[in-house]
Amino acid sequence: MTLPTKLYETLRWILYIVAPAALTLVASLNTILNLNLNMELITLLVGAFTTFIGAVTGVAKVSYDKELKAESK
Repeated sequence: MTLPTKLYETLRWILYIVAPAALTLVASLNTILNLNLNMELITLLVGAFTTFIGAVTGVAKVSYDKELKAESK
């Protein structure tokens, strides 16, 4: 399974930049503004989402690397 480059890069950007930044922002605002959000649930949701994206991009990277290796032979 390979992903188009643009999709792969977008998913990686979400995984490495957006998800951790969003989680930090929500947790900080929850504390600062005393929003009483269920941070355990939010953390679990973000963790599940990033695990899924990580698995998809990881499988895509392995497939892509195998294709490159096969082409170079």
